[in-house]
Amino acid sequence: MKKHFLILMCLACLAFSACEKAVFDDNNEEKPPKPDNWKGVELTFNIAKFEQTDFSSLPMGSRAASVGEVCDRINLAIYQDGTRVTNVNQKAGDSNFGQISLTLSPGNYELVVLAHSCDGNATTTNLNKLTFPSNKVTDTFYYYTTLNVSDKQEHDLTLRRAVAMVRFKINDAMPDNVKRMKFYYTGGSSTFDAATGYGCVNSKQTEYRDVTAAMTAQPTQFEVYTLPHAENGELKMTVQALDAADNVVKELTLDKIPITRNKITEYSGNFFGTQSGGEGGGESKSNTHEFAFEVDNEWSSTESHGY
Repeated sequence: MKKHFLILMCLACLAFSACEKAVFDDNNEEKPPKPDNWKGVELTFNIAKFEQTDFSSLPMGSRAASVGEVCDRINLAIYQDGTRVTNVNQKAGDSNFGQISLTLSPGNYELVVLAHSCDGNATTTNLNKLTFPSNKVTDTFYYYTTLNVSDKQEHDLTLRRAVAMVRFKINDAMPDNVKRMKFYYTGGSSTFDAATGYGCVNSKQTEYRDVTAAMTAQPTQFEVYTLPHAENGELKMTVQALDAADNVVKELTLDKIPITRNKITEYSGNFFGTQSGGEGGGESKSNTHEFAFEVDNEWSSTESHGY
C-alpha cells in the first residue's frame, strides 16, 4: 500500500509540472548578458548653445539663454547603418535637462538631436523622416553629425534652427465675434530630414490660434512655423478669422510668401478693414489686400560656432 501511494504521488507531481506555465514579470525580466569581450564607451552630450534665439522675452541685448528658455523637449537618437540603435528623450524640468550620457559599442554612428516645444516627443525612427506630434511644428533646433566611437568622449553641441517663421500682425481692431484664427499653408514641411537639415515632405499645414480678450488691443500678432525644403522657399497661406461656431468672419489668401530658414517673414496690415467717410455715413474700405511684408533677420544676426 505504501509503495502504491508513493507511485501515485510521483505521477501527480509529474502531471502538475507538465501543465504549469512559467510566469515572467516583464518589468523585471533580465536582459541577455553582454559578451565577455564587450567594451562600452561612455559619451556625454551637452546642449551648450543655440544658433540664435528669439530675444523678445529676454533682456535687451542679451545673447544668452538657458536650454529651458528655448525649448521644452530634447530628443537624441543614435543610428548605425541606417538603423536607430538607441534614443533618449528629455523634457523641461528634468534635473539633467540639456545633458545626456549614454554607452555605445566602438564603431561608427550618426547622431541627431532635436530641441523643440511640441506636446510630445518627436518620432526618430528614421533620421531622414523625423516627425512631430500631430505634425505640429514649433520653434525647432537640430544637430546632426557622424561619430567615430573608440574611447570616452564629451561633446558640447551648438544646435541650428531648422525652421522659418511667418509672423502675421493685425493692426486694426479685432471684432468681438472672432474667437480664433486659422492658418492653412502649403510649400513647407512638417517632416524633417536631419541629414540635409531641411523639410522633406510637401505638407499641408494647419494651425489654430485662440483669440483672447486681451487681444482687443492693437496690434495683434500670430506666429506659425514651417520646415523649409531649402534655404529659401515660398508659402501659400490662407488666413481665416472664425467665430465661436467656426464660421468664417474674414479671409485672406497670400501667395508666394518668401521664407528663409532661421528668419522671420512678417506680414502687417489692416486685416478686417477700416471705416472711411464723413457725416452721413460712408463706404467700408477694406485694406486687407494691401499687406506688406518684411524679413526680420533677428534670428540669424549672430555668429554660431560648432565643436
